[in-house]
Amino acid sequence: MYFSLELLGRRMTVIISDAIFIVGAIFCTIGTVPTKSLGLIYCGRLLTGLGVGGIAAVSPIYIAEISPPAIRGRLTGFFESFYQTGAVIGFWINYGIVHNMDSNDSNAWRIPMAVQLIPAGLLALMIPILKESPTWLLKRGRDDEAYKVYSFLRMLPEDHPYIAEDVAFIKTEIAKERALLTGSENATLSQTMKAAAREAMLPGMRNRFLLVFLMFMWQAWSGAAAINCKPP
Repeated sequence: MYFSLELLGRRMTVIISDAIFIVGAIFCTIGTVPTKSLGLIYCGRLLTGLGVGGIAAVSPIYIAEISPPAIRGRLTGFFESFYQTGAVIGFWINYGIVHNMDSNDSNAWRIPMAVQLIPAGLLALMIPILKESPTWLLKRGRDDEAYKVYSFLRMLPEDHPYIAEDVAFIKTEIAKERALLTGSENATLSQTMKAAAREAMLPGMRNRFLLVFLMFMWQAWSGAAAINCKPP
């Protein structure tokens, strides 16, 4: 996901992740019960998992990069709040279906699967007005586009001092990040990504990646993310 975020940008990562999720949700919804077709549901669950992972990775970063500093923490916190709210809504949908529908009715598992398409569809509808992160644009040296995005987001002219301060601050942070990774503030994106990949392979970092991976894996295997309604 890091490479997608840095090479393709935040907006494109959202588009790809949402598209993968929608395809997975469709597979889950139209999947049939007989064993010969159960693979479609498994495939759909895999794709929805990948889509959720991508969106969950890019959304806080994107929100933080477009938010004004004064409310950046609150806006980023809203993501986690809405994420957990969605989980609660999903639980009660499943709870209602389990207690009010015949478990032998295919709708008992198609409905929870299909509900996933609602938030994913709303996100897809909003993509046309989604702007690329100005931070990513500045990293790529596309300053003019970054100024236009900031002008749109802040509803200020491109030459406004407030926007100039934002851009100057972000450029300083980018230079610091590159200096820490490569030893040079003028390192290219390719050099920065290679340095980040090398750092990720260091013994201490490998352990952290492994712990995070195991936590997510155990969460899924424990049933915490499972759907309560099972295909009959």
